[in-house]
Amino acid sequence: MLRPRFEFKEKSEIKVGDWSGLEQRGQVRKAATTRKDGNGVCRFSCLQELVPADTAAKILEYLKKNPKLFSSEPDSVDKTPTFEFYPFRDGVWKDQELRELLEEMLEARILTYVRQRYNCRFCAASDVLVRRYIPGERRSHAVHFDGHAYVTAVLGISDPENYQGGLYIQPDPGVASRTYFRIEPGDLLVHSFDLQHGVHVWKGIRYSLVFWIKDSLQAVREGTTPWYHGLAEQDDPDALYNLAQNYEYGLFGHRKDISKAIELYERSAQTGHHFAQNNLALVYRSLCQNTTASESQQLLQKSVEWLQAAAKAGFGMAQKNLALAGHSRRRAGFLLAAFGVAAAFAVPLTLRPLRRTALLGLAVVAGRPVAAEGPSAEDAALLRRAFQALAKDPSRPGARDELEDAEEALTKVIEDFDAGAGRQDRGRIRMARAQARIAINDSTGGKLPEKAEAAVDDYTEVVRLMEEDPSGSEGTFDYPNVFVRRALAEEEIAYGRRDQKQWEAAVKDYTKAIDIWRSRPVSETGLGVNPLVLNFRGNALSQLGRFREALQDYREATEIFRKDNEYSQAAVSRCNEALALFGADEASEAMAILEDVSKRDPNIADARVALAVSYWVSRDYSRAEDEWRVACENTDLGCRSWIASFAERPLEQSRWEQMAITGASGARLAEWHGVAEAYTNGQGLRRDDAQAVVWMRRAAEQLEVEAAYLMGELHRQGRGVQLSEAVKWYLRSAEAGFPKAQYTLGMLYLEGTGLPQDSHKAEMWLNFAARQGHPEAKNNIATMHAQRGEVEEALKIWEDLAESGEPNAQCNMGMAYLRGAGRPHDASLAAEWLGKAAAQGHQMALQALAAVA
Repeated sequence: MLRPRFEFKEKSEIKVGDWSGLEQRGQVRKAATTRKDGNGVCRFSCLQELVPADTAAKILEYLKKNPKLFSSEPDSVDKTPTFEFYPFRDGVWKDQELRELLEEMLEARILTYVRQRYNCRFCAASDVLVRRYIPGERRSHAVHFDGHAYVTAVLGISDPENYQGGLYIQPDPGVASRTYFRIEPGDLLVHSFDLQHGVHVWKGIRYSLVFWIKDSLQAVREGTTPWYHGLAEQDDPDALYNLAQNYEYGLFGHRKDISKAIELYERSAQTGHHFAQNNLALVYRSLCQNTTASESQQLLQKSVEWLQAAAKAGFGMAQKNLALAGHSRRRAGFLLAAFGVAAAFAVPLTLRPLRRTALLGLAVVAGRPVAAEGPSAEDAALLRRAFQALAKDPSRPGARDELEDAEEALTKVIEDFDAGAGRQDRGRIRMARAQARIAINDSTGGKLPEKAEAAVDDYTEVVRLMEEDPSGSEGTFDYPNVFVRRALAEEEIAYGRRDQKQWEAAVKDYTKAIDIWRSRPVSETGLGVNPLVLNFRGNALSQLGRFREALQDYREATEIFRKDNEYSQAAVSRCNEALALFGADEASEAMAILEDVSKRDPNIADARVALAVSYWVSRDYSRAEDEWRVACENTDLGCRSWIASFAERPLEQSRWEQMAITGASGARLAEWHGVAEAYTNGQGLRRDDAQAVVWMRRAAEQLEVEAAYLMGELHRQGRGVQLSEAVKWYLRSAEAGFPKAQYTLGMLYLEGTGLPQDSHKAEMWLNFAARQGHPEAKNNIATMHAQRGEVEEALKIWEDLAESGEPNAQCNMGMAYLRGAGRPHDASLAAEWLGKAAAQGHQMALQALAAVA
């Protein structure tokens, strides 16, 4: 596909230091014009072969030979890996080889030219940065301004014949004004801070080297941008916009001042500056948290008006934000404040653990077969497929259908094989069917409690079989574990049926398991009472309002975890203790515990969220917002679990909900959790999925890569649109390097959902996403290695993921040590990894823990 190319019309021969050559000059009008000059233009130039071609070739060769130089740290804006490298940072060289190639050229030619062309005799280089764009990685940088640089110079080092796209300018809000530069190796493109530009590489491989230059060495050393102040006094829209950002975020030597930021954004937005209009809208939305209901509505209305202005002008980012503001979701938002502190904390943190299983992995690969001589070949094949389905991620596309097939297959095997099988195998198959039934209920968000009831029947039959086993099944590790599983299933029924009696049944089963463990010498079981189950019983007791009894369980669990040096799990138990104290009307002690937990481990998101709610209910809004921001910016587990726990409470939009969806951090919820869990109410708009889709489509068609992914999500979820085009949007986003889209596309190929099943394409897209740090993609790639018998390769990935806290990988590492598969058998390490996964609600890890001796 041909991309419109910018054609330079002004050309002349010039001399810069020891270089003589062709200077090409161009200009574009600005979308926003100053009040004093309605014909504002932005000028730029290109110097052909300013750097010798052989020098450019040496730079490129060095970069290709050293891929580890490029950072995979997330970008500050879009949170995807940057794949960039700074050989020169804050005025100091960091890479000796590139210094030898570039230092003289930078001073003698590049800075000499910039000083002459921009009448800036003291200009100095601040940073030199290299970016790469290769298939599967980042392929774009959205349209933006280089707000931290007075002048930017881009050196071509890749042959434009080897890629399509590249650096573009986009003077208007919409993508239709976009034109691309052809930059040959050695060419230098130079522009000022007010050029709206970006990068999009459609095909091939591109490396570029960027010089950021400030107006003085003092500005480099102090990290400031002093040129904006004088220009802002002249009402330059771009200077006003960039200066407003500095005040909004406290950047480049400016103290944070929201009032000043609003004033500057307003002045810029009124000239038609679409970036300023978009940012101003988000600032107004963030201010709703400390206002009355009427003031909040006025601010939201202003926010929507500015978003609409920018969106109607064609600005993709504003179109996406407007779509998100109007889009509604079922499971989202905090609905807490009106309940008061005690009611808000009636549901403990680990009350309903996430029922995630390892993504195939060693837990199944190294598992024991069922009755090798018993079932027919047909039944054996059914069992194999059923166990494979149970081992996959239950949240994947098409999971429910596979789980229902697994339940049907296991039922058939029970009917065919039960009479002639031993008790152990009969019990094992029923345990698997119960797991399938629980997973089916979970896949519907708990809407099929009858599946949990059927699972309880299965577990009850397993208990009967064990108690009848003459070989003494009651003495096995599985015996108490069945009671734990049945209790968890009873919790599912309690949620689905709103049946308090099921909580009582769960308490009874947890107590049975705990009593069994207490009756056995620690020397026999190896571990004693499972502290996770103490937490579970405490949670069930809290549901019944028996907070004093729950406190005993939480405190005992904390002590066990501490003795085992499992301090993060001990912190979760202490959080639960705090919640029980709230229920027991001992708020001051509860707050002291939460503050202590947060101080000792700032990354315990649940403690942060609990503190946020407490501060909010007590009207300490500033501290509440601080805690909420830390929780949601540093991790998503706490936010997700709390959102899921409270989403169903029947409450009209409260002050807390307004904070969650309109606060400074709330404005970024879509980035943190994805649109599927972020917005529950129209923010200043009526709920209108169809209109949200219209704006999201416009943003996606503006080549906004996240919007393209979200369009795929909307199609797949069937909200306001049909499902048929989801793949098209995922592909557009994935090809542009968006890792969530790459992962989703890989899973669709893997499962054959909406696409022909293709394991090779699945692995390709999953590899792309994994390379960008997507944890679930990494897990699936590891699983593929394990399936091929490449256990060591799988374990390398799982070990890295496990260290970062990913629960599936932690479970798989635990199973590796438990089974002696790829790692030496080590019950202690197995218990450590399984315990970490179980603490995050991982069902398979919880089940496996009971087997560790």
